[in-house]
Amino acid sequence: MIACLALIASVGYSQGFFKPIGSLTYSENKRGVNDVWLIRPMVQLSAMQISLSSPATIAPLSSLGTGISYSKFVPKEDGDPYQVFSANLIVLFGTEVVEVAPLKLSIAGTVSLWQYLSVGLGYSFSDKNLFILSGIAWNFN
Repeated sequence: MIACLALIASVGYSQGFFKPIGSLTYSENKRGVNDVWLIRPMVQLSAMQISLSSPATIAPLSSLGTGISYSKFVPKEDGDPYQVFSANLIVLFGTEVVEVAPLKLSIAGTVSLWQYLSVGLGYSFSDKNLFILSGIAWNFN
């Protein structure tokens, strides 16, 4: 993770990785739309995990995770940045809060739309299976 952060800082896409975005300099793409792509930190709460094992199980509100996102921003009418799309790589931790439980670690690749809605595919190291993930993502913009 530290190597990823060092790489992000050296590439220059971050515009201050841990700083609020504020105002941005947008570039016009081939379709004439002003946008900018940035790497940002993010957290995700999984609303639903559907395992791809037999039998399939559904786990609501079963994990919380953190990671990085590569996000596309466009200016709103007032000039503030609005995230319309992002590709995310996150590490998820189980949310057993009732009792002491073994660590449930997962990794997932997700896509976020309209700043908050997220869907993707992940792998659970504790259950050793793939799962479909949907949830709410919060990018630190």
